[in-house]
Amino acid sequence: MRPGPFPRAAPAIPAAAIVLVAALSGMPAQAQGQPLPGQPLHHAETGSGPRPNRGVAILMDQANYWTAQGRPELAQQALDRLLQVEPGNPDVLAAATEVAAQNGDRAIAEAYVGRVIQIAPNSPAALRASLALRAVTVDQNVLREARRLAQAGQRPAAMQRYNELFPNGEVPTIFAAEYYQTLAGTSEEGFEAARQGLERLLANAPENRPLQFAHAQMLTYNELYRSDGIQRLKQLADAPGIGAAARAAWRQALLWQGTDSDTVAGIESYLASNRTDPEIDAKLAEARAAVVPSWVIDRITAWQSLSERQITAAENGFNSALAGDPADAEAVSGLAVIRKIQNRLPEARTLLARAIELSPDRKQEFEERLGDLSGHVAPARAGAGGRGPAAPVPRSVLAWQALNRGKLDHAAGYARQAAGGAGAEKVQGETVLGILALRGRDFPAAEARFRAALAVDPRFREAQGGLFEALQRQRRFAEADRFALDTGFRPSADSLRMRSAALRDEAQTGDADARIALLRGAVAADPGNVWASFDLARLLKNRGQQEEGRRIEASLAARNTADSLFAAGLLANADGRMADSLRWLGSIAPPDRPEEARRILRQNEVLLQLRGLERAARGDARSEAARGMLALAAEPDPSGQTQAAVIRAFGRLRQPGNVDAAARAAEASMLTAPPAARVLLASALLEAGRVNDAEALAARAEGDPRLGAEARRLASTVRNNSAVAAADRLAETGDRQAALARLSPALSRAPEDAQVQLSLARIHANSGRADEASQIAEAVLRREPDNVAARSVAAEAAVARGAYRRAEELLAEGRTRRAEELQMSLVEARIARAKGDQLRARRALETAARLRAEQLTAVDPAGDSLRR
Repeated sequence: MRPGPFPRAAPAIPAAAIVLVAALSGMPAQAQGQPLPGQPLHHAETGSGPRPNRGVAILMDQANYWTAQGRPELAQQALDRLLQVEPGNPDVLAAATEVAAQNGDRAIAEAYVGRVIQIAPNSPAALRASLALRAVTVDQNVLREARRLAQAGQRPAAMQRYNELFPNGEVPTIFAAEYYQTLAGTSEEGFEAARQGLERLLANAPENRPLQFAHAQMLTYNELYRSDGIQRLKQLADAPGIGAAARAAWRQALLWQGTDSDTVAGIESYLASNRTDPEIDAKLAEARAAVVPSWVIDRITAWQSLSERQITAAENGFNSALAGDPADAEAVSGLAVIRKIQNRLPEARTLLARAIELSPDRKQEFEERLGDLSGHVAPARAGAGGRGPAAPVPRSVLAWQALNRGKLDHAAGYARQAAGGAGAEKVQGETVLGILALRGRDFPAAEARFRAALAVDPRFREAQGGLFEALQRQRRFAEADRFALDTGFRPSADSLRMRSAALRDEAQTGDADARIALLRGAVAADPGNVWASFDLARLLKNRGQQEEGRRIEASLAARNTADSLFAAGLLANADGRMADSLRWLGSIAPPDRPEEARRILRQNEVLLQLRGLERAARGDARSEAARGMLALAAEPDPSGQTQAAVIRAFGRLRQPGNVDAAARAAEASMLTAPPAARVLLASALLEAGRVNDAEALAARAEGDPRLGAEARRLASTVRNNSAVAAADRLAETGDRQAALARLSPALSRAPEDAQVQLSLARIHANSGRADEASQIAEAVLRREPDNVAARSVAAEAAVARGAYRRAEELLAEGRTRRAEELQMSLVEARIARAKGDQLRARRALETAARLRAEQLTAVDPAGDSLRR
């Protein structure tokens, strides 16, 4: 049956943008999970202007990517920054014309066209801008609705809107990618029409790389054309302007491939020029695990050669099989047959005995196959290596050969015939059918086939390996391990790597204890899985198990590979240990250093400088060091990281005047910064105690349509936490009504937010309504058992209502779950005071004071300054 236009194993809409976030370092967070696959339309490669530097090239990639996605509002983010840097670049102006045309802004589009013609009148950029201007009359309301429907996966409805815009099928080039990619997803017929439409465009513009990319990527959505699409993407992987997107689409298409030798070869070809990642590693392991070993094919081919009396070829095949698996009883018995034909009976008897020793349950079968070995047997008529009359080729041999050649329908037919037989023929047939079921991802059927094979021959290694894989693919890992232990089967390294990847994937959700257990299993299955070790270390550190987390981090750094050093650097950076982070990331060879590593290196060099200034500025708000910090806040940093760090540092130094001065300097240096940078600034202001300023800045950023999803979540958190901080202060003064009024907007915006709920609980507790406070805090704690703040509030409320037993339970549970000991000591002191146990209260407070002092004065082994 012909496959549909989108791969079964992949989501209906390819998430290529997720990959491009890594490939194009500054791509907005909204790229993740975008419905329409995209591609950059153009790059500054026309020769109409100076060759761009790397930063300009990256921004141009982003602008072109979002333009082709039909997301001009996101393309505008990159173009705003580009136009600040290179206002006279013809290619940038041409891209800006396309964005304006997509937005239906004729006046701006005409202005850009005029500037391009003035700067480079006969350039390709001028032609491109003029063509874009012709599309400016498109009905923007209909276009927006078409895009909305397409992004929601409602492609037939989206095509109705697109057809209103282009009733004669004459689609302007700047809309071609989104139009045809939407059409491709409607049906098989739609896919064919889209494919042919893009091919017609390419026939008229064979050098148009963006259209080449759109065509190649579209081919990968259909199983019939995917291999062709992959080859085309491979050729475009180094093309200027679209290389990053082509590599991302190439990678995604490989993940959609089946699990066979072609997939293994395809991924190995990809890895020859691209970095690996956990998904690719898992796919490669899965494909390798499903590929029939070459030595198995050698043995099967040897039997066919023997049936055709090609003795030399058969002997070579059996020896090759034994080189792959010295315990292959079938190959040993094949050599025994050859020795009998050659009249070398003592050797034949020795080989027969060896085959029976390797597979005792097949003794009768082997003896019947060899027959009488006591007397003289005439050699083959044509001599060793000659040809005699050919015997019929067994169905099982034909099944294996068809499987090896990728002719799966033929393999299934021959295998079913073989499985209807008896003895070795049945074993081979059932095994081939099991492998076919594995490749089709029908794991229960595969399990049944392999078990049927093993019922006849419990030691048949191909069936053993297949059953192990079938159990693993069903996540029945303990059962797979018991099977291996009982039978002596030794799983391959690829099989264990696949298990590790599956366990790591499963560990992305669930409670912390379950996730840690899964990740330990992933590391045990494949100790070389860098990112399973990374996830485990990060989770352990979050649970307060710093020592073990640091040990894993050190072991990653000791591996001294690009991936392991990157992972170790990320872990150190998350701890705030910038010296270690710089050391690990700086140890990666520059060609292998990911863009994220380069960004962190640049950022940490500035932050280390800031830490030195912070130490020097302590106690003197007008020192030279403080002025140096303000100078850093005034330096341009589109990410906002530097400015936010300066504000936090002044907050730690308790220098409110400098907090305000740094905020003013930051505002001035970030006039053209993206809204996400302003969210970071708002978060820093909140930490520095500027609650109202933080909330106002976050609210303005949240209203910006260009804000990415992740930054939007942070803006919402800042607004909520600002309200919480203000409400908590009011509640502490006893003004319950004012506190509730301040918290009310946050309760309306985010009624389920834990921090907002806990603030409401504290307001109730401070106004003598401990029962209500307890109900709220306990509800949060049930949802988030590791939430230390919820545990503290619940314990305080329990004490307030005299439920000391419940308060002690909360304390004990917190320590069992390794909650932060400083907070638990404060909870213990509160309980002890309420119960009149002054000695216990004093000891708990002393512990809390010591832990707080350690936080304030500790210097980590890497020489980094304090973390407060």
